[in-house]
Amino acid sequence: MFSSTLVYIKIKMCSSYLLFKRKKKTDIISWKESSHLTSTLSSNKIFVCVNKRENTSMGRFSEFFACSFLFFILTTCSTPVIINPSNSIIDGETLVSAGGSFELGFFSPGSSNNRYLGIWFVKSPAPVVVWVANREVHLSNNLGALNISSQGVLVIYSSTNDIVWSSNPSRTAEDPVAELLESGNLVVREGNDNNPDNFLWQSFDYPCDTLLPGMKLGFNLVTRLDRFLSSWKSDEDPARGEFTFLVDPNNGYPQLLLKSRNAILLRTKAPSPTPNITFDQNSTNFVLNNNEVSLGIQSSGFSRFKLSPSGLASTYKWNGRTHSWLVYSLLASDWCENYALCGSFASCDINASPACGCLDGFVPKSPESWNLGDWSGGCIRKTPLNCSDKDVFTKYTVSKLPETSFSWFDERINLKECEVICLKNCFCTAYANSDIKGGGSGCLIWSRDLIDIRGSDADGQVLYVRLAVSESGMSPIKQLIIHLILSHLYYVGRTCKIEEASLLGSDFKSLENISIVINYLCIKS
Repeated sequence: MFSSTLVYIKIKMCSSYLLFKRKKKTDIISWKESSHLTSTLSSNKIFVCVNKRENTSMGRFSEFFACSFLFFILTTCSTPVIINPSNSIIDGETLVSAGGSFELGFFSPGSSNNRYLGIWFVKSPAPVVVWVANREVHLSNNLGALNISSQGVLVIYSSTNDIVWSSNPSRTAEDPVAELLESGNLVVREGNDNNPDNFLWQSFDYPCDTLLPGMKLGFNLVTRLDRFLSSWKSDEDPARGEFTFLVDPNNGYPQLLLKSRNAILLRTKAPSPTPNITFDQNSTNFVLNNNEVSLGIQSSGFSRFKLSPSGLASTYKWNGRTHSWLVYSLLASDWCENYALCGSFASCDINASPACGCLDGFVPKSPESWNLGDWSGGCIRKTPLNCSDKDVFTKYTVSKLPETSFSWFDERINLKECEVICLKNCFCTAYANSDIKGGGSGCLIWSRDLIDIRGSDADGQVLYVRLAVSESGMSPIKQLIIHLILSHLYYVGRTCKIEEASLLGSDFKSLENISIVINYLCIKS
């Protein structure tokens, strides 16, 4: 027989609550709608309270009817896809993207009891958290709530109505709604405006440890917004940890850095044209203009780039057939990815022994340390530069250009003009195209020691390193010819069309190349 204890079953049905109660053993479980049951039950969990089984056939029918009705409610009441100022999300409720790939709600990471508001990918066997709102200030119980104000500000409240976290929209809204998009982006927008350019706020602008397709890393030079990844402290604590992955904030051509606090651990290739982070071929979108410096990721499938609490940076791809994540690439794939492993004016080749080697025209700064396998001191020039237009350039094919902090670049000029500028600058140590797509364009100039070069025997980017003419291996006659050619180019380069086979960017170690230069030096326009 049932006891006489009052039995409640609370379910949030869309924007209202259903309260099921039973006072007497003879009552059939009844229900009524209520929108103000805030104190009856402490949370929105479903409570099915059946103390004892009724022995009569009527009792068993009542139980069957009640359970069937509850099942009908649970399967027909859809989870909301947006919230507005008239409703909220409390702990135990979720906001689901239209396609069902992502879900927003409160969770506890690992074995922790602390509560956070986060977004996770729900299709995998174990939900994968991709973003956390209140990562620095946790909730101590499951009584938190997410509201959106009439001005469009998202706010997380604790059980004592303290503000735990809030967003900072770009402007005040008139009819704000918050929506979780199928991309995993939580956005605040006007109710009748779906244009992404008009979003008042979006979680994609505030990454945590995960980069999703559609997100960006880098700077908005107008709003001063800086987007970067930061690791969790641990698997159970999403607060900002030791490691960051960011676009280099220094002057110079943009590059991506993995840092441990202030120390650089790893540097990727320059974002254009082929960064180390790849989701799919040709999936990166690099923007460099007066308004923005950023690297965006696009993908036809679902991928994510994650920075782990231990500093491991990996790209994962979702396999819908096996319902599992596959490791697509690792940022630090081998020893040569360690930042400045070989020091200045040296390159790293993982297939060589030793892996580090001085560039042509350079020798180890400390031969003793170098022979002991400590290459951090790098290399120095055999012959110092005399800062004249008699200096020459040695061509290298590299898979990763030197680090570009404090470099100079101009994407409007070509490689030929780039060499002339470099020769006129006593501090210039090397030059290259800033972009190799379409045969190469732009100018990138280094004015400091060349650090963190990775060599390549295959196709790569060409780097031209400045040397004293005595290190070129050319006879005095060849040196004189080159000097005359350079002088001639300096005076006529602006009125003549310089062919691709010209002196600039060529290898002058043979008389044949010099002959080509003379034959194609200048053709009247």
